[in-house]
Amino acid sequence: MVIVYGPPLVGSNLGALVAARHQAKLVNVIYDLYPDVAIETGKVKNPFIIAAARVAERIQYWSSDMTIVLSEGFKKTLVSRGVPAEKIAVIPVWLDPEEIRPLDRNTAWRKEQGIPLDQFVVLYAGTIGVVSGASMVADAARILSARKGVLFVFVGEGEEKPKVEARARELGLSNVKFLPFQPRARLPEVQATADVGLVTLSPGRGRTSVPSKVLGYMAAGRPVIASVDLDSDTADDIRKAQAGLVVAPGDPTALADAILKAHDDPAWRASSGENARKHFVQEYSRDQVLERYRKVLEEAVAGK
Repeated sequence: MVIVYGPPLVGSNLGALVAARHQAKLVNVIYDLYPDVAIETGKVKNPFIIAAARVAERIQYWSSDMTIVLSEGFKKTLVSRGVPAEKIAVIPVWLDPEEIRPLDRNTAWRKEQGIPLDQFVVLYAGTIGVVSGASMVADAARILSARKGVLFVFVGEGEEKPKVEARARELGLSNVKFLPFQPRARLPEVQATADVGLVTLSPGRGRTSVPSKVLGYMAAGRPVIASVDLDSDTADDIRKAQAGLVVAPGDPTALADAILKAHDDPAWRASSGENARKHFVQEYSRDQVLERYRKVLEEAVAGK
């Protein structure tokens, strides 16, 4: 068996050649829908390159014995493009529930970063990518700048980060803090420092991306505030779990209102955080997800 995780399109089609050479089964694991992401973000504009990428995409799905995607929304998209539903399995990413787990918010990491205990921390942890639309968060922070004690903390890197930093400087914000990626051993403390976890996507990007940072928040037992397409997989998952609030993407006022609601309702935060952890253990913990992988791979080998 040949299992391919990327790079997009190229890796899958090289994997097909290797699988054919060894008469092996081919399983492709798709984390983002390409070339859609590259086209929608403007990274690829040349019509000839786009046409070639679409051909590579079709070959990728045609040559696979099984394609694993992150969400039901991704599966629906592939089915609409002619990929047989029986050749698509939905398996999310996973985390070790013992690595990131609920901890007291008064962490050593918080103290090291000089974040007072009375600060309400809105945490954005992970890649700040081009599809995130995260620069809008600075505008939400401006709306809440007069609300003493609300602090936005960005922990991570990515193409969008300079834009967020530039927007925060332009607005003269003192309630936004930027930090680089932290050592993996400190991630439980980073997540525990949050009062709420924040995820954003630009309008229309929920169809082609499922941000994995949501799992870290849920594993830590923290409510999630999501500024994403209301019909996206991410929005559906948060609502299903009763683990947070979902607002329309690109709307800083709606985002600020959601943060204030969470700030002003400790009981809601506690229950939503408990729901988030419960949902994570049931759907995204290592043992649960790897068991699903085992079944799918066994079926692929058997040709079912």
